[in-house]
Amino acid sequence: MQNIFLKYLELTVKRKNLVFSALMQFKDQPLAELMKNLEINFKDERGVDGGGLRRDFYEIVTRQLFDPSVGLFKLADNQISIQPNPMSGLVPYDSVFMQFAGIILAKVKFF
Repeated sequence: MQNIFLKYLELTVKRKNLVFSALMQFKDQPLAELMKNLEINFKDERGVDGGGLRRDFYEIVTRQLFDPSVGLFKLADNQISIQPNPMSGLVPYDSVFMQFAGIILAKVKFF
């Protein structure tokens, strides 16, 4: 639910299935909500997000989402960076995950 008065977009995510859990909460958010800073709560865990939970969220979700074994991205020829995998179309819902990857990259840049 959109609340223009909150300065944070609150997410309650499951650590065990973080990418899917976050994606389900991001997918229907209007742009104004996506532009807000995140406040992260991990389901069934106690903690207040003073920045550490958000940092943990970004670290885990980017590691999982950009892992070449998932199939969306592959290791570049330089063996250092990654690039979109031309075979990513074989990954179910690849375009949804690619859009989510773009949102996450934008959020990380302006963390």
